[in-house]
Amino acid sequence: MKRILMIGNGFDIAHGLYTKYINFYDFCMVFHNKDVEDIDESFRERIYHEFIKCGFKKSAVNVILKENIISDELLRKMIDICKNNYWLNCIQKRQFLKDPHWCDIEGIIAHEIAKIVYISKHYKNKHMRSIRGKEENDEIVNMFIYIGSHSKKASLRLAIGEIKEKLLLDLNELTWLLGCYLSKFLNHTKTRYEFFKSLNIDYVINFNYTDTYSKLYNKNIPTHFIHGNVQKNIDEQFQMVFGIGDKINDAEDNYEFIEFQKYYQRIIYKTGNEYIEWLSHKEEIIEIIIFGHSINEVDGDIIKKISLRDKTRIYIYYYDQEALNSIVANLTKILGKDIMIDYTNINKIQFRENNLKDEFIVKDKQKAEQISSMTIK
Repeated sequence: MKRILMIGNGFDIAHGLYTKYINFYDFCMVFHNKDVEDIDESFRERIYHEFIKCGFKKSAVNVILKENIISDELLRKMIDICKNNYWLNCIQKRQFLKDPHWCDIEGIIAHEIAKIVYISKHYKNKHMRSIRGKEENDEIVNMFIYIGSHSKKASLRLAIGEIKEKLLLDLNELTWLLGCYLSKFLNHTKTRYEFFKSLNIDYVINFNYTDTYSKLYNKNIPTHFIHGNVQKNIDEQFQMVFGIGDKINDAEDNYEFIEFQKYYQRIIYKTGNEYIEWLSHKEEIIEIIIFGHSINEVDGDIIKKISLRDKTRIYIYYYDQEALNSIVANLTKILGKDIMIDYTNINKIQFRENNLKDEFIVKDKQKAEQISSMTIK
């Protein structure tokens, strides 16, 4: 029997790392209203104090004061990206409108792309001027306005192509900035949990860009970084998968915006297929422990492949009732209602509360023994 630990961003957050999208957004907003002309002798000091006001750890953001790590050229690039990035502007607008999901960056990307795909499908081969006044959906109308004001093309098809290039460039720049944040500005942690030590893991499937598990627990455990490893960048070129799922507007065969989709990026960035090899021994029983992953549809192709494998038992740890509700809903969308019912009835898939607030945090031997009894049987 083999045991695989599958981790998402909740794993890093549980260990005290500032890896929430809102942390990254706050980081970007420090640079948002700055100009490259502002860079002078006191600029770095001012940026440093703004980071502290936003709640960042001093030990993490003091890197901004070190020119040998954050050069002026790097600083200018960060300012330029934050100045007028389409995706950051979308987040800012949603925050202003009090959208409850205002900082779900991947969700926002999917939503915006879906609007453009809708326009492309329903108004194909039309001229921009002939479309106005024919659409009642305010969000679609606003996207029309954006396309019209940012492209000089008379043909809608050509205008969308031009806008697509702009949005893809902005996504690539935002991805680079995320890599820069995680590799240079992320706080450090020494928090460890006896729970993870006691699992006797054989492999790790890591949906994060960070290598927190190997740093804190066991650097010798084979790990597949599904979305890329931020620590393996060369000359600040981050090979990171950051985008949307396989479907756009419920269509699986829409390739017009394929560059935004994660499966395409995984191929381009060669993030590997190690996890498939681990699952390939059909007669071997495999236990999958999932921690800190929302089971979002954007990773649905991988989750489905893992779940449908024979001789596999899956244990999904959740933080609270709200998280459980969301995980069950997401997994049902991925697997379908019938499979979901069957797998939970036969306990192929089980949900377990992680008890993070009490017995999950271990500081002494007695509690360690208590946690050990919770491990997978």
